[in-house]
Amino acid sequence: MYALGQLVTRKVSTEARLMAGIYLALAMMLLHAGALVSGFILEAPYLLGWYLPGLLAIGPLISRFLQMRLKLPGEFSGWLWHLVPATVAIPCLLVYQFQDSTTRYELIVGAQSGNLNPAYLIILAITSLHPITYALLGLVQLVRAIGWRWHRSEQSVRLLGLFLISLGLVSLLLLVGFAFSNGAILFTGAMCAALILPGLYILGRRYPYFFDELQTAVERSRYRNSQLKGKDLSRIERSLKECMVAQEVFKEEDLSLPELAACVQLSPHQLSEYFNVHLNLNFSRFINQYRIREACKMLVEHPDMTVLNIAFSVGFNSKSVFNAAFLRETGLTPTTYRSKNVVRQG
Repeated sequence: MYALGQLVTRKVSTEARLMAGIYLALAMMLLHAGALVSGFILEAPYLLGWYLPGLLAIGPLISRFLQMRLKLPGEFSGWLWHLVPATVAIPCLLVYQFQDSTTRYELIVGAQSGNLNPAYLIILAITSLHPITYALLGLVQLVRAIGWRWHRSEQSVRLLGLFLISLGLVSLLLLVGFAFSNGAILFTGAMCAALILPGLYILGRRYPYFFDELQTAVERSRYRNSQLKGKDLSRIERSLKECMVAQEVFKEEDLSLPELAACVQLSPHQLSEYFNVHLNLNFSRFINQYRIREACKMLVEHPDMTVLNIAFSVGFNSKSVFNAAFLRETGLTPTTYRSKNVVRQG
């Protein structure tokens, strides 16, 4: 459901597709673990091993998502090649379907008890190392972008580091469990993996601007040598107000940083520095604040307009994105905000 939720907007971005892939990979892993632990896999032996494509895909997908979302330095060039192991796992699992019932039963019992053939244990150990490698890659990218000294106020950076370390530790538990045929360690690793999805949900609810703040921290680290020296900051502020209030450029659905920079007669790098260093915001949140402010006004002044029409008129491309941004800025859904404020006026 989480994966499908990323794909139902009018314009599905690359980041949304990557997030859908991450959720799908987690779903494959959790469903397989549930089937194995519950014993359902004995009734559906064809499910055995189908967590492998998810396990082998989740590392590359998360790395690519973070690289794009945070605009991390360095190109994750040819990143689709990183999905080759997950792709190769699929025909291998299809071959398993042609095994006789006795062989499949022995594999299932061995997987449940942790007593597998050494050849299978080696394969499982190697695949368990795969997410650890990408967790380490993610930490390296983060350190390269921000540096070793993470400021105490950069909570989003520490949370991301903790998430990557946790992902690596879960993979390590699975690796050790397989290597030593220890059911208790395997069960612990599976339970920790199962906690990742609700953990991500809680993180999103507790820190709704997690990625925005993280992107701000990454971008702020790039401005050690300011390009705004000699610039009149008050003039920039006035120009931004002219573009946003008088010209209402925020209503343009595809408004980009270069377009807004041209409006205020700055380079995109200079405007990005102004947002991140002087306003402590990134571009998307700056734009969304104006959009939500206008939406609040329209919800009250135009009670006959639907929420969807208001969302489109202020520059959002989907109702779900609008609802999420509105909730982050106001703490209320658009419908609740409208009902409360229309009643007050009445």
